[in-house]
Amino acid sequence: MHEIELVGIDGANLLGYLAALGTLRILTLAEPGAEALLRWVDKEWWTPVVCHARIATQGELIGALAQRVCGRSSINPAWEIGNDLTLAMADFRVHLEKACASGPEERGAADFLAAF
Repeated sequence: MHEIELVGIDGANLLGYLAALGTLRILTLAEPGAEALLRWVDKEWWTPVVCHARIATQGELIGALAQRVCGRSSINPAWEIGNDLTLAMADFRVHLEKACASGPEERGAADFLAAF
């Protein structure tokens, strides 16, 4: 198991904590079969450490994250509804109905739309 410290993230800060959890989530979604874990080390602040079965370097980690999150609709199709959330309620309803019809295995879009 390879370990990579996320030295730029302060886990004592709520935003840093959430960034570390988001990193773990993206890695888990990117390679569901690969083991990805997160642990914390106490330096001058709580530093997250990604433990991954395949990814061994910071460059590989950045590449894996970029491959998953960069580009249009790479995270979730719910992000394609518009540039912001100022669309009409009727248009939003169409997106919700489409997401609900896709079935439970594709519920990610419905989850994001419900959060919106």
